Amino acid sequence: MVANNAADVKKLPDLGAMVYLWPGMIHLKATVVDDWAMFGWANYDTLSLRLNVELNLATADRRTVQTLEIRFSFVS
Repeated sequence: MVANNAADVKKLPDLGAMVYLWPGMIHLKATVVDDWAMFGWANYDTLSLRLNVELNLATADRRTVQTLEIRFSFVS
């Protein structure tokens, strides 16, 4: 993990977030907030969003959000 990202991620649990890091490297990012989810491959930088034209998808579809929660163990 890039040092800047690691520093930011370490702050999230103090703000009430649960953070799960996959061992090794995986390019997928997934976020579940209440009944909403976002997942994809894009980083929040110019390279991903403008040059590589990567994207993320967001949904409030209940079945999709529940599947992500179960699949990635977001529910404690």
